[in-house]
Amino acid sequence: MRNLNLFHIVPFGPGFNIGNFLIQQSVRRLIKSQTDRNVNFITIFSKGYENMSGLTKSTVYRINEESDGVVLGGGNLFENGDLEVDINALQALRKPMISFSCSYGEIYDQNGSLMRRTDAIQDNVMKEVIKASQIILSRDQATKDHLDSISKHDNHVVGGCPSIFIKELLNEEVTDVSLDSKFPLIAIRNPDQMNVPYKIKNLIPSLTYELLDMMKSLSKKEPIILCNDQRDIAYAKSFDHEFLYTSDVYEYFEILMQVSHAISYRVHTSLPLWSLGTNVVNLSYDQRSVSLVDFIGGGQKDINIVKDYKNIISKAEKILKGGFKKDITKNWESIKKIQKKSIKDFFSIINEK
Repeated sequence: MRNLNLFHIVPFGPGFNIGNFLIQQSVRRLIKSQTDRNVNFITIFSKGYENMSGLTKSTVYRINEESDGVVLGGGNLFENGDLEVDINALQALRKPMISFSCSYGEIYDQNGSLMRRTDAIQDNVMKEVIKASQIILSRDQATKDHLDSISKHDNHVVGGCPSIFIKELLNEEVTDVSLDSKFPLIAIRNPDQMNVPYKIKNLIPSLTYELLDMMKSLSKKEPIILCNDQRDIAYAKSFDHEFLYTSDVYEYFEILMQVSHAISYRVHTSLPLWSLGTNVVNLSYDQRSVSLVDFIGGGQKDINIVKDYKNIISKAEKILKGGFKKDITKNWESIKKIQKKSIKDFFSIINEK
């Protein structure tokens, strides 16, 4: 049985964000688990790699000549200006494409109201991406609602993010650690990279100091700061705390295995920690995070820092002390079935070609 050659279009971003690499590894593991054939993933940057990135003419030509299909995502490819698309070339695409766990979401303006991002993919371009995709698995309901407003698609469902299954997908490589060696962690984000009202953005450092102090008082251990992105490092150095950074998925997972409890400004730190059964407070500040966390059942452990800023410390402390014990993973099996079905349907379309 011959190999499957899949072009995998993924975001890397200027900060080598570990969340992107976690998603990529999760997508590939899940896809491989659904076929007996060997799968070769040909990695294509979503943007900015000379002439060989995104869905541009050079890339589409190679896809038509060399591949069996295209996997677009996951990640925030429909915003951040993160996906290069040549409409003319895209209309010449002859191989099946699945849009897998990509997201689109609005941000908060200075009045705390949701507004369209200025770096969002143009609707006329998005319409062509929708048309070129045989299957669309939107990461959250907000993404699906926006794509549906542009163009309806017969095979379009909400499927969450495969990173919630990372413990299972990496099961053979995971080694647990003793409780005594575990530490509290706060996953930060540089406020300069946060699209929130200035009155909130300017208070993020002091909020983080308060959260660090609260975590230390609860656990009697010094919290460690986690940088998901290289652009977080300068910000992390402003705190008098040890900090960690990696762009390697396996090193990242080794770090997460050592976490006793956490507060996270990064949804792709919260998701794998929840997968590990760790008590995590997720701090949301845009539509895509709120929508994703709500879809996977984590709403009771999520705090919207724009809408509920004054209550963050008290709510976070309550969650870390064991409040809101609802099982986040309760509906994850149904999410997994959605993702697996989409992959199998994609393989069926490839086999028909």
